Amino acid sequence: MNNSKNLGIVKSLNKAINVSKGKYIARTDADDINMPKRFQAQVEFLESHPKVDAVGTNKYIFNDNGDIIGEFTRPPSHYELISYLPHRAPLFPACIMAKAEWFRYYRYRHEYYRSEDRDLFLRSYNYSQFANIPQTLYAYRDPGIPNLRKLFL
Repeated sequence: MNNSKNLGIVKSLNKAINVSKGKYIARTDADDINMPKRFQAQVEFLESHPKVDAVGTNKYIFNDNGDIIGEFTRPPSHYELISYLPHRAPLFPACIMAKAEWFRYYRYRHEYYRSEDRDLFLRSYNYSQFANIPQTLYAYRDPGIPNLRKLFL
């Protein structure tokens, strides 16, 4: 999906949700890397855990040279994950896969720009189940500019 002009993250995410046709929707950022088995692992997890609405993975951080400079992990269970709220998103936003119906029901809200993911999880955690696959299947590019928001999501 391409936009003819920059719509911003929230409008772009909701546009992608609107046009999606699949059972699941996977988030990813254009300048990051998905490990070869990320999508397969998440689909298999969701298929074998029908009560889970959204599943994440752990992530590497790499620099502009392609060197891995760190790794971030999250615990696997819903109750451990929601302990990150309200200060952080329980799953790393750019590497979640969720049921399309879950995304369509909760949507991203424009008034929470820069915290749209945290808002999504805060509104849904009492009615949803989250999980994290304890594998590192995603790599986030750190542009070398201090950006606490992305490091702590």
